[in-house]
Amino acid sequence: MLAILKRELKVYYTSLFAYVYYAIFFLVTGVFFSASCLETYSTEFGYYVIGVVFYVMVLILPFCTMKLFALERKHKTDQLLFTAPVSSFSVLSAKYLATVIFALLPLVVSTIYPIVISQYGTMSARFVIGSYIGCALSVLVLLSVGMFVSTLTTNVVLAVVIAYVLYAITLLSRVVEGIVHSDVLFTLVHETSVYNKFNDMISGIVRSGDIIYLVVLALVFFLLTWIVLESRRQSLNKMIAYAVVVVCLGGVVSFVSLKYTKVYDFTAEQLLTLTDETIDVVSNLDKQVDVYYMGDESTANATYREFLNKYSELNDNVVVHYKNVATDKEFQANYLSTLHQVLEASILVVCDERFIYLDSSDYIKTTQVSQYTSKSVLELESQLTSAIYYASTDDISKLSIVSGHSEEALNSDFTNMLYMNGYDLDVVDISTAGNSLHSSFSDDCKAAIINAPQTDYTDAEIAELESYLQKGGNLFVILDPLNEDLTNIYSFLKKNGLDVEPGVIIEREDGRYAYETPYYLIPKVQDNIYTNEIYGKKLSILTMTSKGIIPNGSGNGYTSTDILLTSGKAFAKKDDYENIDAKGENDVGGPFSVASCATKDNAGSLFLMTSNVFFNEQADTESSGANRKFFLEIMKQLTDSESAIWIDGKIVGDQVALYPYGSRMMVRMITIVVIPVLILIIGIVIVIIRNKNIMIRMSKKRIDDNEEQVDENENQK
Repeated sequence: MLAILKRELKVYYTSLFAYVYYAIFFLVTGVFFSASCLETYSTEFGYYVIGVVFYVMVLILPFCTMKLFALERKHKTDQLLFTAPVSSFSVLSAKYLATVIFALLPLVVSTIYPIVISQYGTMSARFVIGSYIGCALSVLVLLSVGMFVSTLTTNVVLAVVIAYVLYAITLLSRVVEGIVHSDVLFTLVHETSVYNKFNDMISGIVRSGDIIYLVVLALVFFLLTWIVLESRRQSLNKMIAYAVVVVCLGGVVSFVSLKYTKVYDFTAEQLLTLTDETIDVVSNLDKQVDVYYMGDESTANATYREFLNKYSELNDNVVVHYKNVATDKEFQANYLSTLHQVLEASILVVCDERFIYLDSSDYIKTTQVSQYTSKSVLELESQLTSAIYYASTDDISKLSIVSGHSEEALNSDFTNMLYMNGYDLDVVDISTAGNSLHSSFSDDCKAAIINAPQTDYTDAEIAELESYLQKGGNLFVILDPLNEDLTNIYSFLKKNGLDVEPGVIIEREDGRYAYETPYYLIPKVQDNIYTNEIYGKKLSILTMTSKGIIPNGSGNGYTSTDILLTSGKAFAKKDDYENIDAKGENDVGGPFSVASCATKDNAGSLFLMTSNVFFNEQADTESSGANRKFFLEIMKQLTDSESAIWIDGKIVGDQVALYPYGSRMMVRMITIVVIPVLILIIGIVIVIIRNKNIMIRMSKKRIDDNEEQVDENENQK
């Protein structure tokens, strides 16, 4: 067997074909490495580069396998092999192993690229490994198929054509999935597609069942090839029986492995690893929740598809559907009629009569960190788990949003977060209800939110707020720090223990403000019941522009708890904003609270936030969602809710490499030009030397033959 292996490798590496293949491989690798990694500072070599060079290998493989047996049979050299003192199985194994070594060698050598990339940035090794596993196993299968085809004909051209047809069917499996209308046929095509297995693995989805399936498939075609070879020497019926056994056994093993597969999360950001909070929420569902993915399953993103499968695996009550909205007008009328457009990959969650739509454009929150870099956070798990909780929960807390004095609308991200955590929001116009005999707030309203009023409240409206607090209602007040014309509101707050200092807070302690702007505050989080999650995880909250609350306030039986504090170096800037960093004579020194909660026995709580910029989308994204998380925790405490669903987003796109600018041009030249050309030159030299040696041997043989003929003639004389 070893002798045949050496012979086959020698045939490969003494032909120009090998070096043309390797040159093309590294040319394409260099081009896409340059375009997808060097130019974009990306480290996702596996997805962007291996995903492309796989197609180069697919184009070349039929030319590797055609000569295994078709060419041997055409030149009648197969008889010499099979009459050698080795079994046909050994011959077959040696040929297949030689072809595998030849085909996969450039793939193995290409691992130098990710090793180099990792020296210049953060790189997920498991993500690259998943891509290599998928590519290598898929190549093993395609080689087995091509080798099997080569035993069926002596026509090498026909062997190549048939191999290409089979490869095309494999690569076009997704097109076939989109054509079939039967769920059974779709599942059969999808689960048996080699291309789907490859595509999932380069996306970071590695399943034990897929690995076993690809290995079994390669082994089945390998054994079928051996059976075809043996059928020429043994009983045909016996070989057919062997083939049936091999196919059936392979089918059973494949079915079992795919049925009971285990998924390994090879994604760079662990996108398929669900949090304990999601597992807890979904596992405890006792109602059926229908999750509709907007789009066909055949075209759905592989990561999203596996992500949704994770939910359905946790609980049979979660049923995932793939919905082509354009073809289902009734579905569109029932759930999506209010939307201007429905984007691909959006999700609709339905439970009984309640439903909520998740727009795919909102899955990723992106903020500009600097002039050249940005940060993106994937919040798909957070949104989907919250949506499932919202649709299925019976624990609804009613909130009132106060209007009537040009209050700002609550940011949509914060509003959606409240909805999905089981809060029912209604709007109360206090300007029309304040003078009436009945209360503005319903008895089941657990808390009311006043967001940055631009005009002052009347005495009657203040009395309404007082009455609401005395009855046990809770108020969440947000101030516009630049609005000083709220005399009655400030008096109401001071009376109840929250004395607001005029002016805007300027922070002078390093690390306590953002963007090198002293009034963009990053206050210190205090450890109390309102900040358990924030404090424990050492998260930073950005309140941005804020007013100051006098710490440890009290009044009217209320006692305040300071939640977010500035440093002692801070001061309240009242005027002379041209000299923002300078403390004036009238400016009051800190520390100050920028978020406090005043409480009183047998009465409601009064929570005050002195910055409406706190709700700014950029501030929330820059805080990695800590602002929303903090707001949700406060609402949970004010409404005495049992749970608050919050799952941290996963930072995506941070797998970057800062390649030295000066060397990038040199790297491009080496990878795109030097390496491919050098391989071709080596190949040409080897072929020339080989042909020259052959000519020398032939010439020597002719001379020897002539000498022998002369000697023979002389002996005859």
